[in-house]
Amino acid sequence: MLEWLREFLPDDPRGLTWLAIGVFGQVLFFSRWIVQWLASEKAKESTMPVLFWYFSLCGSLLVLSYGIREREPILVLGQGTGTAIYLRNLVLLSRMKRLQQALSGGARPPEADPAQASAEAEEGA
Repeated sequence: MLEWLREFLPDDPRGLTWLAIGVFGQVLFFSRWIVQWLASEKAKESTMPVLFWYFSLCGSLLVLSYGIREREPILVLGQGTGTAIYLRNLVLLSRMKRLQQALSGGARPPEADPAQASAEAEEGA
C-alpha cells in the first residue's frame, strides 16, 4: 500500500512544499462547505455566509498556484475561473453592504455626487 502512495509523492523538498500548499488549498476549499452548513444550521435556513466566499477564494488561489507550478491545465482552468467568480461575489457583497449602510443612515452611497451632497448640505443649513 505504501509503495502505491510513494509513486505520487515528489522526491525533492521543494516538490513536497508545493504538494503541501496544494493539499492545504484543497482542504480550505472543502472547508467552505462546512462553514456554509454550520451557518445554515444556525439560521435554520439555507444561507451562504461571506466567510464561504473567502474560503472559496483563498482555497482556490492556493490550488491555482499549485496547478500553475505543476503545469496542470485542468486545475488552472477550473480554479482560475472559480477565482474570478469568488472575487466578483465578494465585490458584489461589499457593494451591497455599503449601500445598506448608506440607506440605514450610516454613510452616503458611494455613487452619490460629492458636489451634489455638498450643495444639499448647504441648503439644509
